[in-house]
Amino acid sequence: MDMMSKRDFFSAIPTQIALGNHDLDTDLASLKGFTTDGQPRDFVPYEYGNAYYSFTFGPSKHIVLSSSALGAPGSLQYEWLLSELKSVDRSVTPWLIVMLHCPLYITFKTHRHEIFVTEAQAILEPLFVEYTVNFVIAGHVHAYMRTYPVAFSRRNPRGPVHIIQGNGGKAVCEPYHNETAEEWVAVRDQSQY
Repeated sequence: MDMMSKRDFFSAIPTQIALGNHDLDTDLASLKGFTTDGQPRDFVPYEYGNAYYSFTFGPSKHIVLSSSALGAPGSLQYEWLLSELKSVDRSVTPWLIVMLHCPLYITFKTHRHEIFVTEAQAILEPLFVEYTVNFVIAGHVHAYMRTYPVAFSRRNPRGPVHIIQGNGGKAVCEPYHNETAEEWVAVRDQSQY
C-alpha cells in the first residue's frame, strides 16, 4: 500500500508527482550519503517503477523527471528524455512542460549549490532550450519563484519559464540570495504558506 492509496481524494483529483529527495531518505539512510542539512550528496541510480514518466493532456505534453537520477548522456533517464523530446509533435501538443523536484534556477539562498541543481543546469538546460520547453516546474525550495523566459542565466525568449512551487509543504522562510532579484526573476515570494 502506498501513500496515494491511503488518501481518498487521490481517486478524484488528477495528481502529477515527481520523485523528491525525501522520497529516497529511507532507502539512502544506510548509505550515509547526506549533507548536514539532509540532502543526498550524489545521484542515485533509481530506475525503478515510474520514477520518470510522461503523458499528454489536451494540447500539452508533460514530462516528469527524477532529480535523483538525472545522469549524464547515455544514462537511462537521459536517453529516455531525449527520445521523449524528439517525439513531441508541436502541431498537436504545442505546450511542452517539464516537471522535476529540484529547480534549475533559484533566487533563494538555500539549495543553490547542490549537485542536483548544478548538474540539472549543465545537463538539462541545453535540451530544454533546444526543444523549446515552455515551462519547467519544480519544488524542493520552500518558497515561490517564477522567471521570465530564461536560458543560460539570461532572459531569452527561447528559454522556458521556470517555476518553483514549493510553498505548500512546509513553513516558508527561505531567505533571498540577494536583496535585489536576479534579472531573470519575474516574481519571488518567501512569505506565503
